[in-house]
Amino acid sequence: MIQIEKLKRTIKTVYEEPLPTSIHYHKWSHIQQVEEAAVKIADGEGVIGDDLIRLKSGVYIHDIGNLISREKHEQRSVDISSLILPLFGASDEDIEVIRGLVLATAIPQKPKNILEKIMCDSDLSLMGYENWLEVIDGYRLELGIDNLQKWYNGQISFLETHRWFTETAARLYDGQKHRNIDLVRSKLFNLIR
Repeated sequence: MIQIEKLKRTIKTVYEEPLPTSIHYHKWSHIQQVEEAAVKIADGEGVIGDDLIRLKSGVYIHDIGNLISREKHEQRSVDISSLILPLFGASDEDIEVIRGLVLATAIPQKPKNILEKIMCDSDLSLMGYENWLEVIDGYRLELGIDNLQKWYNGQISFLETHRWFTETAARLYDGQKHRNIDLVRSKLFNLIR
């Protein structure tokens, strides 16, 4: 059985170290937000026990590769997880499930099972938060995008084409996601007029 609280504390200490100056979004606050969403969605989808522990483990580890490099960070996260998860009691089966969770978050997302669907929805749940535009600006900075018109157009396109994988996520986050589309359109309109 994975020692989930010990894993969480350990990963949190990694994020509490001085992070590369290029990290503006993929901080511990992002992990906390994804965890909060994962727990809510898992509850709505009836996921409990070992599967919930595996899901949380995936949440804690899914973006750790970003601390090394944005390029292929999902694979880096998987490589790191394969090394450290056994130290927290993860079995080979646990590690394989968690690998799938992490890799499922790569855009375009292609989850294969309910845990991967929950993971994907949790990772992007911020789209359904009122402070989405403010928080996502850190991601813009990580990507080094200075052109706000290009950024806003890209966000509108991404939000409009995005679909939730679980009914629970759609119920929890879709309304605010659509309000966020309107907010970005308004920002874009004010920028170009």
